[in-house]
Amino acid sequence: MRRWIIQGLLFVIGFTAVERFCHKQTHGFRLQKIQADLPHNSDWETLLPGDHEIRIIQSILSQPYYFLACGGESYAFVSDDGKYVLKFFKLHHMRPKNLSDAFLPTFFREKVQKQRIKKLSTLFSSCLLAYERFREKTGLVYLHLNQTDNLHLDCKLFDAIGAKHSLNFDQIPFALQERASMAYPTLSALTEARELDAAKKRLGSLVDLIVARCAVGLSDHDARKRNFGFVGEKAVEIDIGSFTIDEMLKTPLETKKVLMHETLKLRRYIKKRHPELIDFLDKKLNSYLSEKT
Repeated sequence: MRRWIIQGLLFVIGFTAVERFCHKQTHGFRLQKIQADLPHNSDWETLLPGDHEIRIIQSILSQPYYFLACGGESYAFVSDDGKYVLKFFKLHHMRPKNLSDAFLPTFFREKVQKQRIKKLSTLFSSCLLAYERFREKTGLVYLHLNQTDNLHLDCKLFDAIGAKHSLNFDQIPFALQERASMAYPTLSALTEARELDAAKKRLGSLVDLIVARCAVGLSDHDARKRNFGFVGEKAVEIDIGSFTIDEMLKTPLETKKVLMHETLKLRRYIKKRHPELIDFLDKKLNSYLSEKT
């Protein structure tokens, strides 16, 4: 009996170790995590692209996509040509139904289900705001939240260990964005290469981006440096999951408050790492902050 217990424990330990190893190697990605039987929701509707736009989207989506990164809300895959990023939402945390719910009391199960739906709705609402109000500044090419029947494409995905997966684009929520280079590393690389004019253009574009977001009445509740990048010389917001509407931000005074708050860390970074750019940044900021309210 004792030997069986020891063998059982060793089996459990071994199985757990293998499972955690596989999880780490794949960054936790499985098709089941990005799939959910979600009902059609009119609040998640986007304008149907025209025939020409659909053909462009189909052309972009028809290439293979390779695992790039795992974020808090999505798995990201980069296109074969390196120009686009495909984001699949993590639905296993948010979908309304889960087998484990069967063991919960009814009232608690209903509460958990409502929380999941609310979390999913908050995320999708933010993505819709980005798509409808801030598409160019987020590099969004296409947003697909409800099931459709107009893409007629199977997605070819390769995960972090090179395993191939296939799924129907019409049946799954996703966001397609232009691929951006991360803001801070790009600024550092350009400055170290003494390409100061190129660095200044991008730095100025970052400031313009914050002002442009306020101008359309959007608040970003996660405006951290890792969420900003560049597509060419254009600054974009990479994360599209933290937007809400705040029409007050359109006023000059509120815009200035946001600009000052969100550029504090940027200014400290530039002053410490790239002091040759600090005068340019201060002049750019003052061009907005000195305007009469």
